[in-house]
Amino acid sequence: MSLLARFRRRDVPPPPPTDPNSVNYTPEHVALAKTIARRQKLFRIFWRNISKIQRTAYLQNAFSAAGLYTGNTTGATYAHVTPPRATGMETIIVSANWLSRDGSENLRGIAMLLALGDFLRGRYRIDSLTIYCTPATGPHGFHTLGRTLESTLRSFNNLLERLHASYFFYLLPFPDHFIPVGNYLPAAVLLGASLTVGGLDCPAPEEGGLGK
Repeated sequence: MSLLARFRRRDVPPPPPTDPNSVNYTPEHVALAKTIARRQKLFRIFWRNISKIQRTAYLQNAFSAAGLYTGNTTGATYAHVTPPRATGMETIIVSANWLSRDGSENLRGIAMLLALGDFLRGRYRIDSLTIYCTPATGPHGFHTLGRTLESTLRSFNNLLERLHASYFFYLLPFPDHFIPVGNYLPAAVLLGASLTVGGLDCPAPEEGGLGK
């Protein structure tokens, strides 16, 4: 067996000489490349579903505005973890530790929200939002969560009252900017009137063309 292995080795051409300018890929480099590839795959999944996420933009902005104006609280999305603060040279070390400790948790939270979250209801045109609260010191507590929910529901109730019968005739370019139907209806009326006047220019409409 050893002689046969030697003959087989002779048939194989020798490997090309190594380029001194090339990168020596160690097992650490391979593991890091695989980790980056997995994270890029998760980000591709996230950006592929960004259109579904935008469907809940108004609902999310309403909750954020209600929390800021009523409870003076800050909001975070997609299992976001705030990195610790540091000054000087500690910033690099603290940031690296935070990425290794919480970066994978953030990516895992994104994948979990896309797989099991409320975005799956987007195809039924049902906007939904899930709220998670973290323990905090000071005046923020369970009472703040209740005030945020109450303010958001009240804002939606006011929006429905403003729409009322003209539910399909409103413009909402921003969450806090409402354009009633009376502001842009004259433009639509003038456009329809111009089309009507243009149609009267045909002297023989039954013949399908201009009169000869």
